[in-house]
Amino acid sequence: MRWHTARARTPADDGWKGKPMDLNTMKSDAREAPPPARAPRRIAPKESRMRERRASHEALHDGVTGLPNLALFKDRLESALAQAQRHDWRLAVLFLDLEAFKRINERHGREVGDRVLKVVAQRLQALLRGGDTVAHRGGDEFLLLALEARDEANVLAFAGTILERIAQACEVDGASLTVGASIGIAVYPEDGRSGRELLRHADLAMCAAIEQKKGVMLHSQMPR
Repeated sequence: MRWHTARARTPADDGWKGKPMDLNTMKSDAREAPPPARAPRRIAPKESRMRERRASHEALHDGVTGLPNLALFKDRLESALAQAQRHDWRLAVLFLDLEAFKRINERHGREVGDRVLKVVAQRLQALLRGGDTVAHRGGDEFLLLALEARDEANVLAFAGTILERIAQACEVDGASLTVGASIGIAVYPEDGRSGRELLRHADLAMCAAIEQKKGVMLHSQMPR
């Protein structure tokens, strides 16, 4: 075995003294020494709360428009129904389907289509009255919860305003794009006393509005 000499200073003579050292052993020890443990990163309580709020928001809101999603809409609808039943109020669910949106996606691409959805979402939000909710159900469908449903005439007027606002051209990348819409309406308590009934009847009324090209259809006005 080959030995090498490393010199080390001693306190006695302040000189240098030869000390035999096995370099092979030194290399082996260096290889076997574990790396220093890295302490786990501690997440501050404030940062943790922010993450939780962000996760909760993302679970209940649409990623494209930022609007409430169907789950949050249903939750708000149930809360509104509880109040309406307690105070004998009326409310309405509006089911909105965009027309010509598929053509925009096919001709201009999905990115442009998403920007049109954002414009529509902003316009719908601008029309909300106190306590109302608008949600993006997905694709080209939106839902609105209207709490000020005094009578059918009031709800129809609100739906007409929505159609007029949506029909205005959307300017995207210098292109003027237009979409239309069909709206189905279900009113509590005439068209249903549960959230499920109201959503289903508003959906049926929307399909009837598309078929008959009427723009707006109340469930109570559908052909029997």
